[in-house]
Parts: sequence; C-alpha cells; structure tokens
Amino acid sequence: MRALTAALLLFSFQAFALDIPQAPPPDIAAEAARAIELFQAPDASGEDLGRALHAAMPKPAEGERPALEGKLIVFITLGMPEGALRSLFEQGAGRSDVVFVVRGWDPPDIMGLVKRLHALFPEKGAPPNVAVHPALFEAFHVEQAPVYLAFHQGKARTVRGEISLEGARELLARHPPDHPVGPLHPVEEPDILAIIKERIAAFDWRAALEKAKARASEAPPPLDLPMARKRRRYAVDPSIVVTRDIAAPDGRLVAAKGTRVNPLDALDLDYRYVIFNPEHPEEIEQVKTWQAKYGNLFLMATRFSDAVDMARTFGQPVYPANRLIADRLGVSETPALVEQEGSVLMVTVGVESPPSRPRSEAQPASATTRAAPPAPDPADGR
Repeated sequence: MRALTAALLLFSFQAFALDIPQAPPPDIAAEAARAIELFQAPDASGEDLGRALHAAMPKPAEGERPALEGKLIVFITLGMPEGALRSLFEQGAGRSDVVFVVRGWDPPDIMGLVKRLHALFPEKGAPPNVAVHPALFEAFHVEQAPVYLAFHQGKARTVRGEISLEGARELLARHPPDHPVGPLHPVEEPDILAIIKERIAAFDWRAALEKAKARASEAPPPLDLPMARKRRRYAVDPSIVVTRDIAAPDGRLVAAKGTRVNPLDALDLDYRYVIFNPEHPEEIEQVKTWQAKYGNLFLMATRFSDAVDMARTFGQPVYPANRLIADRLGVSETPALVEQEGSVLMVTVGVESPPSRPRSEAQPASATTRAAPPAPDPADGR
C-alpha cells in the first residue's frame, strides 16, 4: 500500500512538506524553493523569470544539463474534469521529470485535498509527483489550468490548455503558441499563501507574546515520584492496543481494532530519556554522570521552577516531566534513564553507589572515639 507521507509544500516565507504520496526529486524541491525567492516581481515575464532563475542556479559541470532543463511542471486544479486529471496523472506516474502543482486547499481541511487527489491516481504502479505550491501560481499568474511550464536555454516557456504531456513537450520545445491549445478551467483552490499572509497580518502578536510570557513564568505542576532506594534495571514493552479501526484515505485498512502495535518495531529513538528530581543533589550528580557517559540525553525534571538555571546547571535544555510521559516510559522512581534496546525500553533507576575504598584508605577513628583498653599484662596476676 502506498503510504501518504511527507513531501513538498513551499511558501514564500517558510518551507513545509506535504507529499501526495511521493516527494518530488530533490532537485525539483531545491528549484522550487529558489523560485519562491526569485519569482516576486508581479509584472515579470516568463522569460525574465527564467533568466533570473537560471542565473542564480549553480552552473552545471561540463557535459551535464542545467538543473531545470527537461523538467515539466504542470499547474492543475481539481476544477478540471476528473477524466482529464486521471489521464494526466497516468501519463506522469513514476516520472521524475514531471511534477504537478496545486495552489492550496480550504483550511483546515488539507486531508480533503489529499483524499481527492489520491482518488485520481493510478491504482497500480508508482504514483505521480504532486506538490502544493502557491508561490509558483502567483509568480506565473496562473488563474486557469492546466498550464505546462518548462525551461529552455534559460527561458521559461508555457503552454495553456488541455493537452497530453508529450504534446505539451513538443510545443514547448518549439515556439509555444500565445493562445490556449485546449480547454482551460478556473483554479478552484484558494491561494493558501494569501490566506496565511492575511491571518499573520490580522494576528495579535503582542497579546500572544504576553500570554506566552505569562505561561512561561508559571511553574508546571510537580510530578510526585519517589526516589529509588536501590539501583535496578528492567524492561518495558511500549506496545499499545488499537481501540478502533484505522484506515488510509482511500479506505484501505491499516490496523484493525484490537491489534497490538509496538512503535519501536517501526522507529528508532533519537535520545535516551532521563527523568529526575532536581531537589535531590545526588540525582543531579547522577544525571551529570549519565551526560558524561552518553552525551545525547533528553532531560525531564519532576520539579520545574527555573528553566534557565537548570539549563545552566546541565548545559542543555531541561523540560518538565508529567504523568503521561512517565507512564508511557514505564518510570515510577527517580532518577531514571530510559533507552531503547530493540523493541523494548530498558529503564535504569537509582543512584550509582560510589566505588568502595580499600581498607588501607579507611578513615582513622575520630578523636571522640574512645580507644580500646590495653590487653591485661599476665605479670599483674603474680
């Protein structure tokens, strides 16, 4: 089953990822990101944009083709007839030289866009590359689709209207006509970039900042965990039981209700996790010992008062621990070190005992300790 995983969603001020369901080739992604920075002139022509883009891109090595040469970008909309979209997706499926772009979605229903597009993909074989890219629509003033975009000797060329991918390529290789070569359809998706800009402009940043400051100054509730009396190590199974059927956007079953799933079968943890009580000096020393031994730790404190001071103490951020995290990691005492071993979590709790000292290094008796009386002299009995 083809999974819907991350791909490309590029905005003019920040890059995000949304793949449906396969990421465009890395060079296409890099080119699109660069296009966002360059394609801002409202009256720029396709030739101007093409020259600007190619001038900014690294020069190819001898014998190599320029990065955008041979690539075909197809502007589409779900306002096009389903038959036309299915045909284009079938022609472009599995091709690294073709990427389809859409302008946006009706927020917040991004999954609605994903489901509608996915339903039009070919049932078998590799899927087409589809990206959400409002900046390209704005840069090339695309209000009707389909539009085919390609670069030839540093110049951007476009063909407008319904036509096959190969037909568009043939026209783009020559001098494309100024008139549409087939039906055009209004782009029905909103400009998600414009929506985000409007919301940013209308957002009360000052109030949000004050609220964030107030929230940061409030100490989170403490987590009451006892200090471990002895050092021990035990295994925790992080498996969960699915409480309802989970289905993919196309309706296919991913996991049935009652299925037992272990997340560690599918991922590796990036950190070792530590939960400790900063009010206990011996626990602080134990955390520093673990830091020296392992380095990459995610620290969580059961008592959280001064984040800056704790960050200075440990040389890294410290986060508040809560009951949900402790339960998920199987921690009931502090200090605790949690690390992954295969499909289980291994939890080490307690403070390491200092190494025992040789008898020769034992401390002498204190001055207040009474010395043992001398052994009696046998001669005293005479």
